[in-house]
Amino acid sequence: MSITLSIPPAVVQEARAYALANGTTMSRMIREYFTNLVAPRKEEGKAGACRFLELAESADVRLPKGWRFNRAECYERGSAE
Repeated sequence: MSITLSIPPAVVQEARAYALANGTTMSRMIREYFTNLVAPRKEEGKAGACRFLELAESADVRLPKGWRFNRAECYERGSAE
């Protein structure tokens, strides 16, 4: 995917020089920056899902025999009393 960024020319010039000196490209630096920026959130999401499964498996909950999930019941609202 291509994106357009507005970066001051002096910053672009310094970034190009930095990339050249470090054997990389500006595109790669930007790609790695954004990848590293969102990576912790992905890991947090995975950790949260794993924790949910751990809790669900360890919960001492017994469902009535023959109980089946009913999506419509999830959306039913109780009467306001």
